[in-house]
Amino acid sequence: MNMNISLKKRSLLIATLLLLISSACEKTVDWDLQTEETDTIVVEAIITDEHKTQEIKLSKTISNMNDIPEPVSGAKVLVSFSSFEIEFLESEMNSGSYYSEVPFKASSDQIYNLSIESDEEFYEAQTVLVPVYPFTPPPFSYNEELGLYTLYFNTYQYNPIEQSMIEIEIDWSHLPGYSDPDSLSRAKMQYFFLKTLDVSYIVFPQDKEQVYFPEGSIAVFTKYSLTDEYGAFLRALLIESQWQGSVFEGARGNIPGNISNDALGFFTACGILRDTVVVGE
Repeated sequence: MNMNISLKKRSLLIATLLLLISSACEKTVDWDLQTEETDTIVVEAIITDEHKTQEIKLSKTISNMNDIPEPVSGAKVLVSFSSFEIEFLESEMNSGSYYSEVPFKASSDQIYNLSIESDEEFYEAQTVLVPVYPFTPPPFSYNEELGLYTLYFNTYQYNPIEQSMIEIEIDWSHLPGYSDPDSLSRAKMQYFFLKTLDVSYIVFPQDKEQVYFPEGSIAVFTKYSLTDEYGAFLRALLIESQWQGSVFEGARGNIPGNISNDALGFFTACGILRDTVVVGE
């Protein structure tokens, strides 16, 4: 009897401590953020193994979280591999977006080199493509109370074999009652498979809002293969954003990009697999 009471007291104490940790007092704080002007560029450069016109985006850094990045115009952008050199031309309609002058696709037997010249500054990066493994789209779960479906999937999973990202676009704007432009009829989600186990996610994870959608919605699953370097880059972004707020959150630090001359961002090549599913069929 005494032993049972003691165990109950210990369980109650542990539960109370966890409750105190997870529900600490909140206080409104006005942060005096120290900003620093940086004369560099931000590079968003992902080429894929799909035969298409590839895109690279260039922008300037921002000082405030809600600022809109200013595009970098007039840059000379080249991607070279083997004996080929492909120029990326800036869009006349969308400043800062550069498109390959000819369609091409990346392959796993090449090394790809990016070179950028902007305002008399030069930036370089190098990457390879790792193969993408087949995948099975995650199942849908039906909520009887709402009469709607949701994805039965974790936003982050450990995988010691490969690193990948799955992007899911769900559209139900074609269904009756959802054609109004003001109604919620589309959703886009990203899920990550990384080679690391992060306590900041496992303990009190900051999960995304649950998205519900009706039967007949069209879900497009796109899987991207990730190099180890790009996986580390995405993990650092997650630590700085979605995984903040946990009791065991990771230490903040610089995002490990691969662009020379102190530019921000990343240049990588990804293998792509796609699958389309009609919800409820």
